[in-house]
Amino acid sequence: MTDNYYTSVDLVNKLLDRKTHLLGTLRSNRKEKPKEVIHKKLKKGEIIAKENKRGICVMKWKNSRDILVLSTKHTND
Repeated sequence: MTDNYYTSVDLVNKLLDRKTHLLGTLRSNRKEKPKEVIHKKLKKGEIIAKENKRGICVMKWKNSRDILVLSTKHTND
């Protein structure tokens, strides 16, 4: 698990090449993130997720504020 300072799609791709998975919070200003997830306005309790072909899933949910998570172990289901 990493915090949003270290988590990025670039890092996850490098780790996947080494067969290592990652789960971490994600900053909304990072490059290569799905814009439809980042810019979606959610109500409290709602969740949106998008997964790419490599199995990298970016999820966003709303509690008291928006939370962004990047994972290679979870799916958008």
